[in-house]
Amino acid sequence: MLNRSKYALLVIVILIVGVAVVHAAATGSISFLDSSSQPAYQVDGTSLTEDYSECDLVTMMMTDATGQITDIDNFCLGEETVQTLTAGAIDGSGYDYTDWGSYDTGYIPTMGPITYSVFDTADGDACDNSIGDENSVECSALLLSGTVTCLDEDYYQPGSLPVGTAYPVCARPATTASCPYPLPGGSRVYSVPAGAPTFWAASLDAQTTFNLPAGTWYISEFSGDFAKVWIACQARMVWIPANAVAR
Repeated sequence: MLNRSKYALLVIVILIVGVAVVHAAATGSISFLDSSSQPAYQVDGTSLTEDYSECDLVTMMMTDATGQITDIDNFCLGEETVQTLTAGAIDGSGYDYTDWGSYDTGYIPTMGPITYSVFDTADGDACDNSIGDENSVECSALLLSGTVTCLDEDYYQPGSLPVGTAYPVCARPATTASCPYPLPGGSRVYSVPAGAPTFWAASLDAQTTFNLPAGTWYISEFSGDFAKVWIACQARMVWIPANAVAR
């Protein structure tokens, strides 16, 4: 028989092991289901948090080799097949389809490979279609903020596109104390040859008190008649008239 001290030690070990299992880190893996230019894909996840009944919401972002986002999909892991469901933790799979040009900008990829980055998003956030819009700028900002866990990232080279250098997304720096406004993923360098007035929102009613100097600048998105400009880690992004940008 076990004496009291050995029994107590055994109980503690069992409890520690049990806690380790319950709090295991979420993981995911991406696989492509066909060889077309815009393939269907599957995500398999483990130790996921249940958002809905037998479902964990995840979000896939697709970015081409130039850093431009072309599609974002919000879908469930576990909805198609639930392998285990214990204390709200899900091991399961889900799938969706590539659809170029679905993102807010309407961008169609110009160079491969396409980066597929899957994030463990949650019920009620900006990527949840019941609340927000998966293909919105707000959703992409959440995914690129560094506050959402990236479960996996993989690359796919469509036969219809020229081959470039893969553009990693999950490895990009997140917001930190030293860089509260990091360069958004997908930003590209454009010339603003004559400079431009700046606005704190994409509206003529939101003009600031300074002008953007002439030069080349990172622009993260175009929205209507405006372009959003990244200035520096310590400076909030501003909007300028899109017609001030040489494209």
